[in-house]
Parts: sequence; structure tokens; C-alpha cells
Amino acid sequence: MCILLLASALAAGCSVPGEGVQTVAFAAPQNTCAPPLAAVWNATVAASGVDNRTVVLDQCRVNLDAEGSLESVFLEYFGVAEGAEQFCSARYVPEQAELSIWQDGTAIHPASGVHPIAVLAAIEDLPFREIAFGEEGLAIFAESQSGSLRYTAEYSDLFLLENGTLEPLSEVAFSTDRPWYTIIVARRTAPDLVTTEGDTTGVVSRASTVPEPPGRRSSFTVFTPGELAQAETVVRMEGR
Repeated sequence: MCILLLASALAAGCSVPGEGVQTVAFAAPQNTCAPPLAAVWNATVAASGVDNRTVVLDQCRVNLDAEGSLESVFLEYFGVAEGAEQFCSARYVPEQAELSIWQDGTAIHPASGVHPIAVLAAIEDLPFREIAFGEEGLAIFAESQSGSLRYTAEYSDLFLLENGTLEPLSEVAFSTDRPWYTIIVARRTAPDLVTTEGDTTGVVSRASTVPEPPGRRSSFTVFTPGELAQAETVVRMEGR
């Protein structure tokens, strides 16, 4: 289950449609030890005009380069602007110094969920100095989930993130209609190599096919204490 979730999460990303996009100039402060996601969110609220008190996060993706610098932030969220419900997609790319926002006024605001800053603050709280970035950097994906799902360390390394520390978990299970949010941290892989020889074109995948041992996988799933409070099962790693 976790492998499928990871594959769909990293493949989907968040995107901003081409029509009706509002673009504003914005430059986030330079990285220190964590990406400046709170600053990006504050600029997003100001540009989109939504009432910050009404906002619920759907999903977000943060890309960091191999040095830990912010490459891009994608956000999808619901909120109320001028009395009307809105679905918003936002994209920020520091290299372009631009923040782009698209809004859809036909959206149905979800009944529950968390404010984006709660998830973005958790991402900022990750112990980046202890995480291996690899040659291509990191992709961090967070998404609203609900229903019955079971996560196990057999398929994905699991951690509780609390006070900037990652505590290994063995199993987490949910069975609730109330949304919770998973944060998936994954080392990015180099894009596939396209080769052409004569009339033949081939694609060479650069992703590793070597099985990864538990505890040292190139991706892992993170839960905050607030999310685990909704779980029906939480099993910590033995010996911890």
C-alpha cells in the first residue's frame, strides 16, 4: 500500500493550469537550515486573497536541490475569498522569483482538514542535516488521506516527527473519515535517459533497481503527533 501511495504521490505533484493564472513577483528569504515555507505561504495568502482562517490543505510538494536549497513549492488548498469558496493551486519557483496562483470558484470546501501552515511547519521541522539528499536532492510530498489505511515498515520506513527528531515506527493504521496527512520524503532520481541510434529510440531508467534495506531506504513516511492521535494503531520500533 505504501509503495503505491509513494508512486502516485511523486508522479502526481501539484500543477497550476495555464489559463487564468495570476502571477506576482516574490522572493523568499534565503535558506538557513530549512526551506522558508512559512514565508511562501504568507505570500500565497496575500496574493490569492483567501481568508486565512478558512483554508484547508489538499496537498503540497516541496523540491529541494542536492545542497538543500529550495527549488519549487506547489500547493493545492481550499479557502473562502469574498464570501465564495475557492480551490487554489499555487506554484513558487525561486529561480524565477514569481508566485503563480490559479483559482476555481466551483470548488466544494471539505468539511475538515488542517491549515497548510501546520503541514509546512512540520516539513520545516524535519532534521535536514541528518537526511541524505543524494545527487538530485529531495522531493517532499504531503497529502490529505482518509478511510482505512495501514502503513508498515516492511514496505516503507515510518517515523514520528516530534521536536525536530525522527522516531522509527513499525506500523500505523487508520480507520476514520476525518482526514490525516502523510509526509513522504524521497531522494529524487535523475530523469530517464533517452537514446537514439539510427531509427531506434530507447529509454534508459536511472532509478536504482537494487532492493533497499529497511531503515536505509531512499524514501520514508513521516507522521506528526497530531496525525498519530487519530490512528487506531501505532506500533513503535522494538528497542526504541
